[in-house]
Amino acid sequence: MNLPPIVHLPSRRRATRTLLGATLALALPRLAGAASRDLVTPLYGADGFVRCLWQFVCVPAAGDFRREAEALATALTPAQATAGEAGEHLLRAGRYAWTRTLPAWLRLASVATGPLIERRSLRALDFQPTRPELIGRAVAQAAAGPLDEPAMERIGSPAKGLPALEHLLWSSADEFPREPALFHYLASVARDLAREARAIEAAWQARLDAELDEDTVIAGMAEFINQLLGAVEGLRWRDIEHPLRAASPTKQPYPRQRSGQTAQAWAAAWQTLRELCLTPSVWPEPGQDRVPLGLYLRSIGLLQVADRLDALVDQTDRLMQGLTPRDRPDRLRQATLSLARLKSLIENEVATGAKVRIGFSDNDGD
Repeated sequence: MNLPPIVHLPSRRRATRTLLGATLALALPRLAGAASRDLVTPLYGADGFVRCLWQFVCVPAAGDFRREAEALATALTPAQATAGEAGEHLLRAGRYAWTRTLPAWLRLASVATGPLIERRSLRALDFQPTRPELIGRAVAQAAAGPLDEPAMERIGSPAKGLPALEHLLWSSADEFPREPALFHYLASVARDLAREARAIEAAWQARLDAELDEDTVIAGMAEFINQLLGAVEGLRWRDIEHPLRAASPTKQPYPRQRSGQTAQAWAAAWQTLRELCLTPSVWPEPGQDRVPLGLYLRSIGLLQVADRLDALVDQTDRLMQGLTPRDRPDRLRQATLSLARLKSLIENEVATGAKVRIGFSDNDGD
């Protein structure tokens, strides 16, 4: 920055004031940049919010899930007839691949929007609770070899997807003898999962590449807010509170408990919700990165709503950290109470501020 020349210096005091003013003038741009997140919020707009959600959240998450699903299918495709130690090795490899696929799925599907709703992917890939008797009958159909795509289409969702794989991979030999039918069916379900993962990724990419008109923006914003609300409630009630109330020593009431991945699933789902909501410390330029909901609210002038959202997300985050089914019931209930408050805020303040009508969520029901 070039300062005008100082022509007169009638006194040392005036010279000092002039030098101080010049120093401040040079420093102001840096100070303004450091304080910009408190003073000026970039204007993202609903179209920018939706576009960045799809580009920087949904499409990458779909790609991650597709890669993990394909790795799972590879792990569960035997190179030869499996028996004895070879069969146990395949099961161990499948368990490891499943535990990598699950968080990738939750990052994509915790807030299920777009193709996940259109394709009914949650029902197809994550039907809960499991139906052991249906899974058993489906395994029997694979005695002669892996099932092709048309045959898998005739098998109902309760016997397919991630929960069915979990049920089989962590089964005992008494439940499912280590016979060809078991391994054939595992390979069939994993291939079916990978096919759907590829279709989801392609559908998300096609949606991103399409023209974004006003109607699509309005629908996309409404869908996201409604599905976010359903995801918070699903984590609170379906995943934690309802199983807590129904807990019995003779049952495995929590989702993913058969594999021992309940806490990891809670953490993955919550981390996804947190990242979608919480205002980041660094604000991206429009079109350069995802725009969390708190930041979008700030950009449209809803500063107090954004502050309350950030505060509740921070509070819930502290309560969710390290949470496991083995924790005391009172600690679990503290987390569910905070999730309930977060749901209420989204429903009553965020949706109203974003001019979104709350309707039926795809997280309701099975």
